[in-house]
Amino acid sequence: MVVAPIRETSAQALSIICNRLHDRPQCSSLISILLNLLKHNGTWEIRHGALLTLKYTFNILKEIPNDIRIPCVQAVRQCLQDESDDVVSTAAATLLPLVTQYESVVLDCTSGLISELISLLDSMDDLNSAASSIMNLLAKLLASNSAEKFKLSFAQVLPKIFPFCRHHTLPFRLAAIETVMKIIEASQSKLNTCTSEELSVLERTFRLLFERSILESDDKILASIEQAWYILCQSNLIVQLCTYSSYQRWICLAVHPAKVPINQALLSNDDQNPQSASVMDQDDRRYLSCSTTNNHQYLAMGFTVCHQEAPLEQDRAVIKCRRLAARLLGRLFSDYDQQQSNDVLNYLKNLNFRSAVQRMVAGMITIEWAKSVNNVSIHENILQEHFQKALNETLYFDEIAPAFTKLKRDFTSFMHDCAKQRLCNPQSIESIELHSVDHIIELCDNVHSKIDAFPQLNAQKQNIRDEAERIQNESETLALRSTAYLASACVYWHFLGDQLNPLIRPLMDALKKESDPQIQNDIAQAVANLIWQCSQRAASPNPNSKIIKNLCSYVCVDSDETPHITNPSRFAESSETSANVNEEYSCTVLKGIYTWQKTNSDDAIRAPLNRGSSTDSTPTPSSNSSTTKKFNFDTPNTNDCSRYGGECALSAICHRFGTELESTLSDLYDRTVIDIEQFNDDLCQTQSTNDAQHLADTILILSILIPHVHETVLNKYLLFLPNLSRCLSSKYTVIRFLTARCIGILSMHKTEYVLQFIIDSILPKLANTNMDTNYLQGPIETLYHIIDKQALNIVPYAKNLMLPCIQSMTHQDWYIRSLASNCFAVLIKYYALYNDDKNIEHTNGRENENFLEQLFDNTKMPAYHLPMPVKADIRPYQHDGINWLIFLKRYNLSCVLADDMGLGKTLQTICVLAADIVERRKENFEIRPSLVVSPPTLTRHWTSEMSKFIGEDILRPLLYSGKNLAEREGLRVKYRQNPKEYTVIVASYDVVRSDIAFFSTIPFNYCVLDEGHVIRNSKTKLSKAIRQISAAHRLILSGTPIQNNALELWKLFDFLMPGYLGSEKQFIRRYQKPLLASSRDRDLEHGQLAMDVLHKQVKPFMLRRLKSDVLDDLPPKILQDYYCDLSSIQCMLYEDFANKTKEQVKYAADEGSHSSNGCVATGHVFKALQYLRKLCNHPSLILTPEHPKWFNVQNELKESQITLNDIRLSGKLLALKELLIECGIGVSRDAVVSAHRALVFCQMKVMIDVIIDQVLGTMDNVSFLRLDSSMNTADRFNTVNLFNSDPSIDLLLLTTHIGGLGLNLTGADTVIFVEHDWNPSKDLQAMDRAHRIGQKKVVNVYRLITRNTVEEKIMNLQRFKTNLADTVLGSDNNSSSLLTLEKDTNLIDLISLGDEAKGQSLVTDNSSKKSNSNKNQTLKSMLDTFSEQVDNDEDCYNDEYNVNKFIQQH
Repeated sequence: MVVAPIRETSAQALSIICNRLHDRPQCSSLISILLNLLKHNGTWEIRHGALLTLKYTFNILKEIPNDIRIPCVQAVRQCLQDESDDVVSTAAATLLPLVTQYESVVLDCTSGLISELISLLDSMDDLNSAASSIMNLLAKLLASNSAEKFKLSFAQVLPKIFPFCRHHTLPFRLAAIETVMKIIEASQSKLNTCTSEELSVLERTFRLLFERSILESDDKILASIEQAWYILCQSNLIVQLCTYSSYQRWICLAVHPAKVPINQALLSNDDQNPQSASVMDQDDRRYLSCSTTNNHQYLAMGFTVCHQEAPLEQDRAVIKCRRLAARLLGRLFSDYDQQQSNDVLNYLKNLNFRSAVQRMVAGMITIEWAKSVNNVSIHENILQEHFQKALNETLYFDEIAPAFTKLKRDFTSFMHDCAKQRLCNPQSIESIELHSVDHIIELCDNVHSKIDAFPQLNAQKQNIRDEAERIQNESETLALRSTAYLASACVYWHFLGDQLNPLIRPLMDALKKESDPQIQNDIAQAVANLIWQCSQRAASPNPNSKIIKNLCSYVCVDSDETPHITNPSRFAESSETSANVNEEYSCTVLKGIYTWQKTNSDDAIRAPLNRGSSTDSTPTPSSNSSTTKKFNFDTPNTNDCSRYGGECALSAICHRFGTELESTLSDLYDRTVIDIEQFNDDLCQTQSTNDAQHLADTILILSILIPHVHETVLNKYLLFLPNLSRCLSSKYTVIRFLTARCIGILSMHKTEYVLQFIIDSILPKLANTNMDTNYLQGPIETLYHIIDKQALNIVPYAKNLMLPCIQSMTHQDWYIRSLASNCFAVLIKYYALYNDDKNIEHTNGRENENFLEQLFDNTKMPAYHLPMPVKADIRPYQHDGINWLIFLKRYNLSCVLADDMGLGKTLQTICVLAADIVERRKENFEIRPSLVVSPPTLTRHWTSEMSKFIGEDILRPLLYSGKNLAEREGLRVKYRQNPKEYTVIVASYDVVRSDIAFFSTIPFNYCVLDEGHVIRNSKTKLSKAIRQISAAHRLILSGTPIQNNALELWKLFDFLMPGYLGSEKQFIRRYQKPLLASSRDRDLEHGQLAMDVLHKQVKPFMLRRLKSDVLDDLPPKILQDYYCDLSSIQCMLYEDFANKTKEQVKYAADEGSHSSNGCVATGHVFKALQYLRKLCNHPSLILTPEHPKWFNVQNELKESQITLNDIRLSGKLLALKELLIECGIGVSRDAVVSAHRALVFCQMKVMIDVIIDQVLGTMDNVSFLRLDSSMNTADRFNTVNLFNSDPSIDLLLLTTHIGGLGLNLTGADTVIFVEHDWNPSKDLQAMDRAHRIGQKKVVNVYRLITRNTVEEKIMNLQRFKTNLADTVLGSDNNSSSLLTLEKDTNLIDLISLGDEAKGQSLVTDNSSKKSNSNKNQTLKSMLDTFSEQVDNDEDCYNDEYNVNKFIQQH
């Protein structure tokens, strides 16, 4: 026996196999086997599994073989009589796709199926799990052309469905309501000839539907109720006979208070069907009884208790139900005769109009009634005077009377308490008359100031004031809604009268202040109707102009949505300078692209090109003026209601007027076109702020109207596209933004026309790079909005839009470059969906297509022949790299050359720089210098390589170096005197950071960052300085572009093509978080998907080849871990420190958990790790006279007659000496050259001193050099050359930081790591100093690791980082190794020694409760998590095995 998920999954797998075999005999054979399983008389699970397979198969199979269709239907039908409810339920679900695809077959071979289903329902109770599927199948059959359904008597069927309409589970109620609707629809022709019994059933049906409309909140159920109601109302006679006796009860239900349980007398209480009751046992009846009778029911909540913690959602659900009830009653009353209608009107008139809810519902009902009748004037005498009187009343509604009475009582008690403390006169309390909430608030504010000395009284006063404000707000809301609906009713019933202000004021107030969008939509329709009526009458004055003006001001008032140019409160003074340019993105009034600001400042609702983005921390250029104004987004948005209300009203007006908008309502039409029509090229730079604000409002209003106007009006708006195109060149960022968005909205409705105009008239502007940035920012902003609005519809145009993006991706303006990269990132994804069905007229179409094919497949790139000689043998893979770099340069694309260390990235780059210069000279183009930025150790290496490979007539490098400021000033003067003398400037990162003021003024051709991963921290001064460099082409060289996490890749691309991978927070949300969360099984799929998407997105712009793939002649690299043990003194110090640190870290963790700073223990742990790493090297690095163990160690050393600087105190140094001897170094005194030469890497410079003193000092005939940060760049360069050229030098001692990047040290064939970096890529970089082109020997790499210490665990932690980089950068994108690693290792686990490290952390200390400095997981949190998981299990199961989702996927 297997559980259901296994059966479901197996069924899905078998159905997929069957679908693949649909045109083969095996398909019929498989289905036949399943049909035979349905006849199995054993356990029901076998039949259930076979039915599940058939259900999925029938849903996805294109066509069932003819010979088995009838057997399938008959066999599945037999299962409807199964004793298992699960089998019956699945059988009904299996018949559903058969009825859909083979309706005639099913009906022909299953006569009486409808009757059988009804009989099954008759025998089921509310707890039967199969009832829902049976009702769904019954509804499907009733919707078919079955002859059987016309023989049904709905009077016999409907009562059997009624109990399920009140089921405690929503899917059952939904299935029951839909079945009721289908039965009514099938019996529609019989409604006019009903018997008394059938009329009684219809009356019960009306009652049931209306009651469910009040109690339900699910949209699907409410829609089915409304549809069934309208079908019933198609017979006037039925309506009059079946509903007249109940309408008063229904109105009472519609006006029932939301938070008060509904009086059961208002609800029908149909008795349970005797037959169905008989099949229930005692426990079932008790359950149903407590579920339906004893529990209270609430409006829109059913049996659910009102949730005070979600009042807004509850209020909107109640309003939704009241509106539906009003629509049902309005449709009902439209079929009443004259006498019945008058009775209803009199009943509405006599409602308690001191109740705001009853006022509001009366207005709702009369509105819907007026919509359903042709002539409303026949009833106006009854309602007009009463409604108009109510509109002019001001009163406290009954809804707040109890709360106001309690408030007065509490305030009086409060004043007596104040009198006891002599804060007020007791005699004055009696004379206070509390008539309003405002009066109470005023009295609270005027209480004696000494009340602050009495905390209890002060709190009591504040509570009273808060309650008074709540009552005041509730009163205002009730008044707003009730008067708005009454005014709307007057509009629909044509009760306009001579004075329109009493009608217009509440309508406009509701549009401006109401927070419920449902109500705003209703009021907007009334306002549109009012304007229409006013436009048709000759009476004056006509209020339409004023109404239109106010509506336009409503939509323009929200400065958070669209900042106001003329409102200084929306801007803040900027004090930014070029030094802190990267701190925040600031779009000013006259500078920048507002779209980029907007999409990166609202993380909750936006993303690039698809509404879901986050705040961006990417660097941006600062303004030169200290008084530049920038947008301020900190002010809370208080105008959403006004904006939404105005938009609703304007859209309703467009729909109401249709083709007559221009002729009948010229005020609105002219408001959208005059300013745009009058805008000319001169105004682009000379327009005043007031005129610009008016133009911005005009474009905003036009954007709102476009989706709603009639096509005739829309075609007229298309004629203004050239005018809108001129607005894109405005100097104001807001106007460019609104215009671009408006064109994007226009393209949604006239796609082909607008896109062709953009391709022909707007995007060609981007090719003119010499124009002002304002001229170019508008077109790229327009392209962004076009892509945003079009989504997948942009696919046919993608290839025509990509080249303009590419042309702008290297523009000197940061805003243009960022937005163009963002657009290109989306278009490159859409291009994968492109086919040739749609032919877009554009001259560059074929060029675009060739470019994209070559970009995605670099084997199709044209071969490039270098135009100059190179003094080196260029290998085939290096030719491929040069082709790739030249191809991307041709299209102004930046990239990362991420070849493995030692594959000649420098040579490939030098060839590209030289080739570009030669080509420019041939074309007589200006020769701009290129900039190469590298670590200090490599600057001379670059100049040396340039001179070595390329003649000085092409590449003339200027080595810009020197710690002396005066020396660098001399170089600057030298360059400025003759800038054309040098074609390349080579500088170190530190020098560029210090002299960025000089480098940022030079327009470079190429900017090459060697070891470019050093800019991975975007908040450093170096990273900010590098981003200020202006260059036409950008290139990063790095064998390890990802060293710690995927976010580092975003930071590299933010320099190359800012915006291509979105903002930093967008990248974290899309890629970083899924990757980090993928260690959990449930998030594994999301992590793999994120990895796959990221890999595909960066692959066209990142070239990576490994030595193992391209260098057949390179000897192998053998990596070996060389373990050693601690000495006895080291072990004693290690254990002592670890034991003490346990308690300190535990205490710090406990303290940190109660403070806002959660890094107390973590900071201590990092210091501890540094201490232990030094101890593993040698105890002399940590022992000082201040050390607590100093005297103990000294005494022990005296007894052993050794000193602290003895090599025997360090197990690692002993191992190093032994390893050197094994390599033949220092063995023979006669040998001039040793058998092997080694590089010895350390992390700390002091460790080199220790090795020289204690290891090399005890060995004979060992020659060595050292390379560390104490040497200047010239000495470093000379040291490297000396080591490579002199084979008699045995060792080169160097630090990983200085010697691990870019150097060529192929003179060594052995690499020894005495210490290890947390970052594995640094160690990989270091070991490849010897394993690279030019190496003729096998390279042996030895890593000295102290067993059972922090070093061993550091090596374990390096695995995840290494696998992450390999996965993102590798060509196969195999993410399996990445996603199976544990990434939540606790740092303090690294401290423990020996066995402790394997099983315990210092914090837990043999306790079963885990804790750390950042989070203490309590039993309550664990139970909450478990409860949440249990609550979600059913939803996850339903989602996983949802048939519709399965069909979409297959």
